[in-house]
Amino acid sequence: MRYSHQRELITEILKGRKDHPTADVIYQNIRKEHPNISLGTVYRNLSILAERGDILKLTYDDKFDHFDACTEPHSHFYCKNCHGVSDIEVDLPSTLLKKAKKLPRRFWKPMNNTTNPKLSPNARKLRREMTKEERHLWYDFLKTYPIKFTRQKVLGKYIADFYCAKAKLIIELDGSGHYTEEGKQYDEERTAFLEEYGLTVIRIPNTEVHKNFRGVCEYIDHLVEQSLSQLR
Repeated sequence: MRYSHQRELITEILKGRKDHPTADVIYQNIRKEHPNISLGTVYRNLSILAERGDILKLTYDDKFDHFDACTEPHSHFYCKNCHGVSDIEVDLPSTLLKKAKKLPRRFWKPMNNTTNPKLSPNARKLRREMTKEERHLWYDFLKTYPIKFTRQKVLGKYIADFYCAKAKLIIELDGSGHYTEEGKQYDEERTAFLEEYGLTVIRIPNTEVHKNFRGVCEYIDHLVEQSLSQLR
């Protein structure tokens, strides 16, 4: 796709959504019709559109940029638990309070005493038997990354591929099994569980590691920097 067409497609996707998605969500939508597009390409085009004023870039304390096709002045409601962003009509401060109370709201909870010790042997086994994509990302980038990442980390009742405690960030590499209906449902449940503890889960297809390794590394670096700036 030409860059102009890529930006038009991104804009159309944003216009059709009211949830103000992140770059990762937009990428997952585009690749359904254009499987060859890379995550880095999507993010670069989003940045260009935001810099030109064609879309809005929204930054909240979930550490990731959200994007909005509506550039007219308006207010947003941000949920700290699910990291969702919604438009909200505000006439008076009291109106904002009333409408905010009607929206779902939960709070992060600590992961104390929720880690399953029986998963530790499985985690060690997964470290010994990493996929080639996991090995590539670990040995050629994350192992020597300035901010510490841990591989195959037990978190609650799950084992995360890569985990950065300082940035509260989880990186998952997805093979073909994650795109079946069963795989999608499992991943949704897993992500919802981890997000309840204030963690952010990013899913990257294995194909991206093969085709655009540099772009994947740049994307992870951006996410970590953005996360740390929000946590300071």
